[in-house]
Amino acid sequence: MTTETHFQNESGPGRPRLAAKAPSSQNLVADSFRWVWHLLTCRSRRAGRETATVILLNGSIGVGKTTVARHLLLSLDRVALIDGEIVTLVRPFDPHNRRDFDHACRTIRLLLDRHASRGITTFIVTWILEDSDQVRLLCAAVCKNARVATRAFLLLCEADELIRRVKARNRPDVAEETDRARELSDSFWARAASGEVGYPIDTSELGPEAVAAVIRKVLSERRKAEGASGGDDE
Repeated sequence: MTTETHFQNESGPGRPRLAAKAPSSQNLVADSFRWVWHLLTCRSRRAGRETATVILLNGSIGVGKTTVARHLLLSLDRVALIDGEIVTLVRPFDPHNRRDFDHACRTIRLLLDRHASRGITTFIVTWILEDSDQVRLLCAAVCKNARVATRAFLLLCEADELIRRVKARNRPDVAEETDRARELSDSFWARAASGEVGYPIDTSELGPEAVAAVIRKVLSERRKAEGASGGDDE
């Protein structure tokens, strides 16, 4: 799943190109503002010339999305992690309500924009996206007016191992989480073959570092394939 367009940046037609000089003693406030604006717009232009990558880690409660994301974070450069579950820690919030879901997607997009303005080019987004519509809506939101390649991965796990991982989290609502994990797991396994909610990776016998290595390998192979084909979208 690849989507590409162009990153917004804070510079644009009609904005004066300012010389890179320190503020003068005259009109210090105005000169200081211009100097800061120059630094921001130059940084934004540099970020805007690069293609950003959004790595979407999808999967059930307890499958290990956040742990895998942290391993990826340590092995990549200019990278940021955005946890969809934290973004949606608002009440009321219903992931099946289109208005609520769109709001969450736009919030994630805002976070990507702010990180991109600081030169971040790789984003890891962890979230539970139950169907292809939710994956499509999130990809459309993060790629709006941006040069972005999205890569969705679906982390899977056999039921017994998944329940063991959920219980190992020692959350107070473990019984509720266990039931929800079983429900999500059944749904994700049913969709795995189609790839509609992400490239499937069975993590049942893999540690988080090994899963991160698989993801890096898939990303590398995709980049090579797209480079050989001239970068055409699939």
